[in-house]
Amino acid sequence: ADPQSRTALFNLGLLAERREDAAQARDFYRQVLALNPRDAGALVASVRVMGSGGESQERALATLEAVRRDDPRSVSARLALVARHLQAARYAQALTVAVEAEKIAPLNPDTLTTLSRAQLLNGFDGEALKSARRAVELGPKSVPAHRILAVVERALGDLAASMGSLEKALQLSEDDFVTLIQLAQTALERGLADRAEEFAARAMRARPEDSVAALMLRGQARLLSGKVEAAVQDLQRVFAERPSASALVELARGEWSSGRQNEAIDRLERWVTAHPTDAGVSEALGDAYAAK
Repeated sequence: ADPQSRTALFNLGLLAERREDAAQARDFYRQVLALNPRDAGALVASVRVMGSGGESQERALATLEAVRRDDPRSVSARLALVARHLQAARYAQALTVAVEAEKIAPLNPDTLTTLSRAQLLNGFDGEALKSARRAVELGPKSVPAHRILAVVERALGDLAASMGSLEKALQLSEDDFVTLIQLAQTALERGLADRAEEFAARAMRARPEDSVAALMLRGQARLLSGKVEAAVQDLQRVFAERPSASALVELARGEWSSGRQNEAIDRLERWVTAHPTDAGVSEALGDAYAAK
């Protein structure tokens, strides 16, 4: 196979991924694999643009396990395999592969970031903190390294340190949607309503096509700071665009705070009628009955 053709096709696949055009990326990676079905880079890349459920998940796992078996030094295959195991809540398997990757590339910040995440989800908080700190030490300009350190610090209850780590990540990439969402969440947990609202609004501007999570956080922040009517408007939009139990409970809280207790109770009752096993909404409805 012509190596120039392989490189060109592979790079076109990467560009399609960057544009979030998964279908076109898959097509380019298929063309690379037609030249060489055992091309490890193309196999790993093809997994990135597969779906995450059911048959796609099993196919992805099988593909990555094959690369792992055939290439004992492939870090990228192992990191991708860890991510897939974590998606499927296979935490023990994820940790096994993450440790394997760290042995191959102990100075790679991405490897340590992945290892830290797997350690945390397996309950090894202290080890996760060490790995995250090492990732930041080796990759001071790595946004994911600062973010995983923040996640571990938050899990350990150190919200101030977590927020500091996230602010360092934001300095490296000021419009990073995930960092802004995490900052809004952490600010809310700390009771910093104005800062949470600011971060949520920035997240909405950073990714307007996927703003429901940020809108929910802005609504919660506005509710916390007493901007009840603005909060209710945000939460109504969230519930209209993506109905969920959590959005419903927050909206009912807002309506209750604005004096619309009957409206809030009616909304909760309708949900419980349709979803009788939803414990969270049932509890919120019970609290509303008691408060009234």
